[in-house]
Amino acid sequence: MLKWLLILSYALVVNASALWASPCENLFESLGVNSLGRIVASTGTERRVPVTGPDRYPLTAVLSDLQITEAFKSRLAGKRIISLGEGYSELLPWLLKLSPWARGIDLWYDLKIPIPKQGEQAQLMLDYRQKYQPFLLTASATDLPFPSESVDFVLSHQLVNNLNPADIRKVLTEAIRVLAIGGEARLYGFSMQSHSKVLNDVLSPLFAEGIIVPSFEEVPLILESNSSPREEHRFYLLKIKKINKQEKPAPIPAHLFE
Repeated sequence: MLKWLLILSYALVVNASALWASPCENLFESLGVNSLGRIVASTGTERRVPVTGPDRYPLTAVLSDLQITEAFKSRLAGKRIISLGEGYSELLPWLLKLSPWARGIDLWYDLKIPIPKQGEQAQLMLDYRQKYQPFLLTASATDLPFPSESVDFVLSHQLVNNLNPADIRKVLTEAIRVLAIGGEARLYGFSMQSHSKVLNDVLSPLFAEGIIVPSFEEVPLILESNSSPREEHRFYLLKIKKINKQEKPAPIPAHLFE
């Protein structure tokens, strides 16, 4: 009996080790819609987050808001990248030209309600899902289906401005968790007035521990359509670099976002 218990224990240890030791490239290669058990069911609150695409945010505006310069573009080549709240935007197709490991994350990719009841956006979303399905994940940005320190870049455009502080806290925590050492997150859509407390609460302790180096800057967003200019909004871009604790970041004020 003892012999069989030892054999069983050994088998469990070997299988668990193999699971956690799996190369991240294999994970990214095999991921598909609804492919991981950690993907969570969407809630009513999350379902009210609007889904958008290039009809409202052209690729040039998205790249500008995320400050994706030629120098930053070169850093993305061949890297593991996730786009949170991807919707049916042009960002993921653009990223896939740089890296086969780019993935789009959104709760709406499991849309099953008949199209006539959902309208034009639903049709655009389904067309997008059909075209890029191998690179899309139905998942929540508040509970990412990736191992810790397995992603090089986390990008998000106009997602956080639609979330409440509790969900923003989860998004920030998850983005930092999945970032590899040396990786970077760029999240656009913060309001200084609405989000300064949650940013301080989440990021200040991690900065003090030498885990991240955050920076925050205002970016003007001008929305335009083919017919007439739309309203102008001003949001902030949050950049988070995950560093080795051995590094010594330059000192900044205790309250980062005031």
